[in-house]
Amino acid sequence: MRQQPRDAVKATGQVTFHSNCGSDNCSFTIPSGTDVSTDTGKHYLTQKDVSVKSSGSVSVTATQAGANGNTDANTIHNINSGLLGVLASVDNPSAISGGADARTATVIQQSDLDGPKDAYAKDAVPQVTDQLSGKAQGKKLVLVGSGVQVTVTSDHKVGEEVTSFTVTIKVSGDGVAFDDAAVKAMLKSALQHKVPQGSQLTTENLALSYDAIDPTADGHVTLNGHASGFYTPVFLDKAIRSHLKGMSPSKAHAFLQSLRNVVDARVVQSPFGLPWLPLFSSRITLKIQEVSSSSSG
Repeated sequence: MRQQPRDAVKATGQVTFHSNCGSDNCSFTIPSGTDVSTDTGKHYLTQKDVSVKSSGSVSVTATQAGANGNTDANTIHNINSGLLGVLASVDNPSAISGGADARTATVIQQSDLDGPKDAYAKDAVPQVTDQLSGKAQGKKLVLVGSGVQVTVTSDHKVGEEVTSFTVTIKVSGDGVAFDDAAVKAMLKSALQHKVPQGSQLTTENLALSYDAIDPTADGHVTLNGHASGFYTPVFLDKAIRSHLKGMSPSKAHAFLQSLRNVVDARVVQSPFGLPWLPLFSSRITLKIQEVSSSSSG
């Protein structure tokens, strides 16, 4: 809070003029700015013209600012304007009030609200974020909007004069939780549908990613996903090795080269070459090397 100077304030109220003519045909106007006063010397000016037949009321303001301009009811009796003092009498049925002396007031500043808010948020925001993560129970959590937010309210507004005030700080946030593994499984499934028949996705270099867009407090979220990877022909490993057993290296090479989707085939014998391949398929090792052919979605 800070100290702010306040100017002195003039007292205000109403007075009533009563006609002294003694005739129903007598009427006159009390002009704006007419001076009326108490017997103790407190003076007030009328704020507009007022027509008086039997009586008429009008607002007045003290000529001097300050608490001294306040006066009790029925204390204003003097009309300080020559003939008007003969034609009419004046009174104030209610007190003239609101006058205040110049002073220094204590008022609320924005920093009085921001200070406690920032101090509390330092520990509270991580705590609430952790609580949301705990409620997600291991699932992927996406915070709604700008995440956990801190708001502050007060029982008085900034700039108001106070002796004390109460600040309420609220920390809140919403999140959407979903199964990350299930999302990636859907992406992989969508990618597999783009793989040509007779081919299969490789397990290496498979990239599955997504962005969560516009999560809402009612649990809805849009996921923008991307999946990419490589695919290879589907080779029936066991059947191929069974076909190759006892075959000459040259025939084995020709057979392998004839297989669908094979770009290049090599037959390697170790530790030394023989005129034929092993007679047992379990002694034959089939190695498949991928070439650059990718699928994405």
